[in-house]
Amino acid sequence: MSRLYVLVRNDLPSMNSGKAMAQVCHAGTQFIQKFGKEKSVKEWMKEADGFGTTIVLGANVKQINELKNNFKIYDIIDPTYPFNCQWELLQYIPKDVKDKIELLVSAYDIPNKYGEVVATRKEYTCSYIFFDDENKINNFREICDKLGIKRY
Repeated sequence: MSRLYVLVRNDLPSMNSGKAMAQVCHAGTQFIQKFGKEKSVKEWMKEADGFGTTIVLGANVKQINELKNNFKIYDIIDPTYPFNCQWELLQYIPKDVKDKIELLVSAYDIPNKYGEVVATRKEYTCSYIFFDDENKINNFREICDKLGIKRY
């Protein structure tokens, strides 16, 4: 039995269901790109008509860092994570922070009815870990239970 677990951050206020689905897809793609040639991953990919079993969990940064004390976990950093930003507040953002934000609109575009514009930033969105051993899966589940990590 093999499992790919994706830990989606549940402490990002802008992480809605659609963004979470995209981040899980990013994690799966990166996992296959990095480990797709390994025998255990090839076997996993044969399961369930080529899907393999993937379980998505919701966790905050502190919980994920606790898991990292026990397991090798891989992080997904989205270089263009989208979020809504209050147009009128942009002037108050410090320059070093503002330099890390890319607006998806020009100064001539009109904010939405809430006064927001869409911007992107580099953001740590989720992590993943793969197991091909049932004992390790059970150990992982026990630690997740102790930390209060649940399915997304």
